[in-house]
Amino acid sequence: MVTYRKQDIVATEKVQKHFTKRFVGLKSMSYQQRLTQSNLHSLELRRLLIDLIWCYKVLFGLVNLDCKK
Repeated sequence: MVTYRKQDIVATEKVQKHFTKRFVGLKSMSYQQRLTQSNLHSLELRRLLIDLIWCYKVLFGLVNLDCKK
């Protein structure tokens, strides 16, 4: 299981914010508007989606888990 430190999350999100400002015509938009226009998701939402997918796989037995560990 991967754990994230808050400072790592903030630093990574900052990179995405900076990157999306470089797209032509998006510099003056808010971060959320740039994500929508670029058809991207925030890193926070991506982590949530991955967690939900993992939970789904566990619930429906799509992954091998050793519950004794």
